[in-house]
Amino acid sequence: MPIVFAAIVPHGRTMIPGASRGAGVSDIQLAMASLTRQLAEAAPDVLVLFTPHGLQLEGLLSIVVTARIGGGLGDSFNLPYLEAGIDVEHLGAVDFEVECDRELAVQAVRTLRSAGAATVACGFGAPDELATMPADWAILIPLWFLLQQNQGLRVVVVNTARSVSAADHVVAGEHVRAAAETLGRRLAVVASGDHGQTHRADGPFGHDLAAVEYDRLVVGALERGRLDALLEPAVEDLATEARADSWRPMLSLHGTLGIEDRWRGDVLAYVVPTYYGMLCARIDVALD
Repeated sequence: MPIVFAAIVPHGRTMIPGASRGAGVSDIQLAMASLTRQLAEAAPDVLVLFTPHGLQLEGLLSIVVTARIGGGLGDSFNLPYLEAGIDVEHLGAVDFEVECDRELAVQAVRTLRSAGAATVACGFGAPDELATMPADWAILIPLWFLLQQNQGLRVVVVNTARSVSAADHVVAGEHVRAAAETLGRRLAVVASGDHGQTHRADGPFGHDLAAVEYDRLVVGALERGRLDALLEPAVEDLATEARADSWRPMLSLHGTLGIEDRWRGDVLAYVVPTYYGMLCARIDVALD
């Protein structure tokens, strides 16, 4: 099995050191530091990041095939829905580029297409082998933490899509894993996502108790080792009501883990420092 590390991580700007004094932020920072150390110990060849933002194409999943990906949180497109109380000055610390594993990215696109999945390779500007794809906060923040002790680790970024079915997101994960197996890659797989985003009335989406219910469901699914619970028909409606962006990346993570594999979820931290829920979880794979 090529998966040596798997995790679910948040991407809210409140987790950047110094940017916020929200309740529980330090717990998330400590959990991310622990995940970073565990990632280094696992020694993967590549990190695959499933993100809910990035390039959004109607009816299509997309995989970044440029040589590098990066940017800064100070870029104008990285400042929507800026949380109250955020110190923007501290966001400037997140500004970097990272090398992509183009061979795996291209192989994943081919594998998905051969299976009939609606998938495109996405580039930016210059020819792919020279180009850098601009990255948003849902990519930059997780990688900024996770790569601090893992410099040189290449990445593959998969943009999930709000217009693509739950089943197709699971299939995407399965075929990314198959592509890694074909190339003999030791794989780290990470789902980037914030959970219910209607915890507070002063947030951009208002208040809805669906956020509490959705977050509770996610924690329970992880503790039981049953991410397939996210495929229940009512969960999509619940995620929509809660305005959670973690649902689709977790479905793709579920696909990479494979329904035949045993795993245990370890929730390292769960907090609600502002209008959205943030969760860090390590998934221990290949249990005896």
